[in-house]
Amino acid sequence: MNYLPRQNNDAAGNLKGYAAYGGDSPISAWGLLAKGEFSADNEVRSVALKPGAPSRQLSP
Repeated sequence: MNYLPRQNNDAAGNLKGYAAYGGDSPISAWGLLAKGEFSADNEVRSVALKPGAPSRQLSP
């Protein structure tokens, strides 16, 4: 998963922490795919999701 922060050098609204969940359907139990924090800069970030987790839908 990739995230591109604001590119106008204004940190307001940038994400600091994240948790991504995924599952096979909106009514089944969802599992944690990734969790962490981003550094406070304007670089593109990539987050590796948990391998092998069945996910057709993703919730940030």
